[in-house]
Order: sequence, then structure tokens, then C-alpha cells
Amino acid sequence: MVVRSFVFLCLLPAALCGVPAAGCSGRPGASSRPADLGDASAGAGGDASARTERSAAETDGSAASRRVPAGRPTSTGDDLDVRYTASGGYPPVSMRLHIAPDGEAELELGSSWSQPSGPADTLGDFAARLEPARREALARLIEDGGLMDHDPGEPPTSPDSTTRTLVLARGPDERRITMVRPVEEEPEELAAVERLLGEIIAETARHPVRAVRATWELAPDGEGVRPVITIAHAGAEPIRLLFFDPRQAGFRLRAEAWFESQVRFPGGKSAWTSVGDRTASAPVLERLVAEGTLPAGVLEMAPGTTYRFPLPSFVPPVVEGGVRAHGVLAFHRAGPGDARALLTFDLPPLPAP
Repeated sequence: MVVRSFVFLCLLPAALCGVPAAGCSGRPGASSRPADLGDASAGAGGDASARTERSAAETDGSAASRRVPAGRPTSTGDDLDVRYTASGGYPPVSMRLHIAPDGEAELELGSSWSQPSGPADTLGDFAARLEPARREALARLIEDGGLMDHDPGEPPTSPDSTTRTLVLARGPDERRITMVRPVEEEPEELAAVERLLGEIIAETARHPVRAVRATWELAPDGEGVRPVITIAHAGAEPIRLLFFDPRQAGFRLRAEAWFESQVRFPGGKSAWTSVGDRTASAPVLERLVAEGTLPAGVLEMAPGTTYRFPLPSFVPPVVEGGVRAHGVLAFHRAGPGDARALLTFDLPPLPAP
């Protein structure tokens, strides 16, 4: 099996991956953390406004030509509405971020690969309030880069590409910008805004409201190992889920584990190759539902609720370099009526005991 790459990670430089951002405080019911915009700005490579000024000089005024028109008042962020989305690609990306003029940030993650700072094990809805300094920094980058007058960008040329959309609204003015190239290939005035939004995504994702967390382990089982998956509620509010719809085969939980062994080649190189897999096949899933391990139909998963279920056992071969497992879990989030949205989790590699 080819190990999956993280498509959305290419959108931000590696320096940001895994670096917690600051500048948000959680909503009631979610965890909160003191923040300092200065620390976050330094982590992204220095003061945001200074980066923009340097970029304008280095690009021979290309950003300056799109600066805020004369007569338009300077914004402090309290009149700016920002919507940032990313979707498509493989592995699938599904992310929506909305920053209201009052600084309230609402984030929706639909797959593990949707968070720029690294794979996420918690998906659903998140919320936090931006500190005033962070909101002002974002508004300053948008105005200094002239993004309210920026060109609309390029439409996607492939159905398999990850597409990002930035929608900026200020009073009656609105600008929609579409991006398909990696962030580092975008003009600096646009890339700087995306880097800061990436930090805001990472921080907001620390404050779940209606979300679920998926983890797994390889439990010893006689001579083999048994993948065991845990789905736990995260946040302060219930979330509507659908693990098993007896009427529609397309709305049933999917869980797969791939086992790989490491093959070494002359010269010191190595590669992982598949040695087997285990899945929640239709009979396995139906048995889990019949036993009451997993519920059928739409459920309101309340805070504190956990579901834990096993996949069939696997006996790994004894090979030099050992065996590891990598998996994926997917099920649907239930909306109003028949609305459904897929949640897809990456189950990270684990060594077979």
C-alpha cells in the first residue's frame, strides 16, 4: 500500500506544521488558552505588516499597485467578514472557516487532511473568538495587500485538485478569490493572508463544539492482533451521526486497516509493501449493530458518549523490519432531513506488537 500523503499540507510551509498558533480564546463550553499575537507572528516569520512591506519592495511594487484605494478608510477588522474554504483532492479535503466582523471564528472540518498544521483526529464543528490584535493583523494584511481589489484567481483545471476559496466582505464590497496553486506559489500578499488563516484554523480546532474524535489501537489477540477503533464525542454540544442505515448501503460506516511489512533493498533503501488487510465488511458491521456495539439509524451523540468496536483479527508475518498497520474510518454526519456529510478519519500508522 502506498502511504497517503497529506494533500492540504502543501498549502502551508513546513515551518507552520505542528506549531500551535495564538490569538484565539474558546467559546463557553470549549477549552480556552491565553494567546499573544506577537508570538504567533514571530512563529510565522516576523511581524505581518513588516513581511508585507518587504514583499512589496521585493516584487517591485506589484502588491503596492493593488493597495487600498485612496479614500477608503483603514479597517481594524470589526467590519470585515472572512470566509475561507478548501475542498477536493485526494486524500479528500473538506474545510470551512468563517470569521465574523466581531471576531467569532467558526470552523468545520470534514476530513483528517483538512487542517494545514497536520492530520486531525477530531472532526466536526469548532469555535473560538479572535483576540482584537489578531483580527486587526488579519485586516491589515488584507488591506495592505489590496485583496479587496485582487484578481479573482484561477478556476480549478482538474476535478482532483484541492481548491481554496477566499471570500472577503466589507460593507457592500465583496471579493471572491479562488486558488489552486500551493501557497508558496501564490503572490506574497495573498500567501501572507493564507498563512495567518492557517494559524487561526489550527488554534480554532483546539476548541470543539460539536465534534467526534477517532483513535485506534492494535490489541493482542492470540497469535495475532485485532484493530480496535474508538469513536468519542468531543465538545459541549450533541452531534448527529449515522453509522448504519439499514435501508441504504451507501450510508454505512467504513473501517479498513492495512498491514504492511518493510522490505529492504541493496544499498540501504527500503519500502513498505502490503501483507494483508481487515475491514468492517457488511456481515461484520451487521453483527456489530445486532449486538448493540454500534447503533442503527441517526443518533444524537451526547457529550461523554464513546463507541468502541473491533475489526477481525490478523496474524502478521514474522519479517525483518517488522509490520505496521495504517487505516481509515468514515461515516456520515446527519443534517436536517435527509442531508448527510461524510466524515473521513486517517488512522495513523501503528507498529504491530
